[in-house]
Amino acid sequence: MGDRLAIKKMMGKGATQVMIRAVGIVTDIEEMNMNGKQIKRFHMNWVLPSLQRLVPANGAFKAIQGPYAPDDLWTQQVFQL
Repeated sequence: MGDRLAIKKMMGKGATQVMIRAVGIVTDIEEMNMNGKQIKRFHMNWVLPSLQRLVPANGAFKAIQGPYAPDDLWTQQVFQL
């Protein structure tokens, strides 16, 4: 909880930029059983829900792995509020 999450839109094959569409903060993580499978549901406070922020695509592909260093320029461009 407290982590920031960004929704990105890929701009097409070979694109050098991605569009950041929203930035939010995780407020709660709910664990639940759905059809015999444990899943997690993330509840968000969408602080910036209607963005169209173009950023370099080079950092977007590690997003699943994270975490990013707070002094990383790409991180600042994507997750700034």
